[in-house]
Amino acid sequence: MAAVAAMFGAWNAQADEAIAYRVVEGEDIQTVAGRYDVTVEDIVISNGLDSSKIKAGATLQLPN
Repeated sequence: MAAVAAMFGAWNAQADEAIAYRVVEGEDIQTVAGRYDVTVEDIVISNGLDSSKIKAGATLQLPN
């Protein structure tokens, strides 16, 4: 039982990791959110942004 619990805990830790994404010229936050099936709000919160505006070259942490 402990082995199953240990495996489950490791799986949860991996599921919670963020994906690093570099914004390319011409993209907006809605495009990135749609591509990775997350909400704009999730991206804003995950990155501590004050608004939903992003710039090319910025690296975003996308929730997994």
